[in-house]
Amino acid sequence: NFGWGSKTPVPADGDGDGLVDFVAYHPATGIWYIRDSATELHRQIELGGPDQIPVLPLNLIHSWFGLP
Repeated sequence: NFGWGSKTPVPADGDGDGLVDFVAYHPATGIWYIRDSATELHRQIELGGPDQIPVLPLNLIHSWFGLP
């Protein structure tokens, strides 16, 4: 699932365990491919669509940089 050249890698905590998971976004379909670090299971979530840009949620950015 993670080998397509048209996917955009997005470092994120997809399972909420505080560790960065392997996440890739496929802009043509709006599907996010996530490999959870806690369980190593793969899952897909459709959120977005063609020509949309992946953006990290503000709470993840704050936690990574120790901001309030």
